[in-house]
Amino acid sequence: MSVTMIQSALLLGAFWTGEGNPNLESVFVSIAVQMASLIDLASYPAASPIEKETNIRIWWSLRMVDVWASNGVGLPPRLSKMKPSPLPGDDVAFNSDNNWVMDSSSKTSIPRSSLLSEMVKLNCIFAEIYELHEDTIKGQMGGSFIETRVTSLGLKLDEWYAALPDHMRDTPENLARFASVGLGRLFVAVYCGYYHYGQLLYYQFLHAKNQDEVFSTAATYAVRCNAYSAGLSEIIYAAHSTPRCDVLYNMIGHILVVASTVQIHTLLNSSSEEEIATTRRRLERNFEIMLRLDNLWPTLAMCLLRLRIFHTACRRSMTETFLMDGWMLRFLRDFGRAVDERTDVASEEIPFTLAGIEITFDQNNT
Repeated sequence: MSVTMIQSALLLGAFWTGEGNPNLESVFVSIAVQMASLIDLASYPAASPIEKETNIRIWWSLRMVDVWASNGVGLPPRLSKMKPSPLPGDDVAFNSDNNWVMDSSSKTSIPRSSLLSEMVKLNCIFAEIYELHEDTIKGQMGGSFIETRVTSLGLKLDEWYAALPDHMRDTPENLARFASVGLGRLFVAVYCGYYHYGQLLYYQFLHAKNQDEVFSTAATYAVRCNAYSAGLSEIIYAAHSTPRCDVLYNMIGHILVVASTVQIHTLLNSSSEEEIATTRRRLERNFEIMLRLDNLWPTLAMCLLRLRIFHTACRRSMTETFLMDGWMLRFLRDFGRAVDERTDVASEEIPFTLAGIEITFDQNNT
């Protein structure tokens, strides 16, 4: 057992994620979790400050991966109850100076900041959203209690963003600035998490029966879900148009599928021509990015199949497709597993219209 072995197990887990085998991913992440727990990685003896910081970063990376990997196979996270270690330090200094120490100051145009720390904070909120969804479908909470928890978690997301310094907010200038020091993709990853967790939090309100009541809480939350979905799409577009920022990892496919289903909801329910046109543009661009990722990752075939299944369900029942039940939870969470058709469909090829593009999926989903 060693730090190197923990890193190796994480890399093997990531490899099997990309190969579309979530079970093996979970196995290797479990090995890394067990090793990190047994050697108490956050307090593991270190020969230098940079080695100590490396251990802290591995521990937090492991904790974040643990939440995602557990969700992917429908298991509870394993590290969430453990005592947390100190948050990671400044990213720029850590990446640029082998003599890095905790109180070092960056000599770049970017003030001290830790994108990894912000990602950690968001991941903790994500774990709570996961628990909320579990409790919701088990029917353990009344409507008012669900609303209270959603409101509380929504405030946590709002407070996270409000607490950010100006140089870390989601703006084109900040994206370009972080890209200039090799941290553009990490900046995008932080906001992909932020927007994705927001759309997950409010997703169940897309099914609310009282959406016609413009001032109802449910309608307000449905609007927020759409706003987070739009933000997610836009940050990914910005990443692909900014040098050294394009995000090509396989998980982008899953979160774009979820974002696209929210956009489908908007397309089905909006009466604004401008909003419909914008939504069609987003759906088209999302699909183009997923097709690009499909050339890189075996798992994207699963993502495209999920989108096809969801679209088919919408054609059969626009009102019930967005119901938060066991099927929907698996759709949103178990990204590494196949989902069944929500209703029986014919075995022949199914025409799939997306943003005005006629697409046909055959039995191999090609």
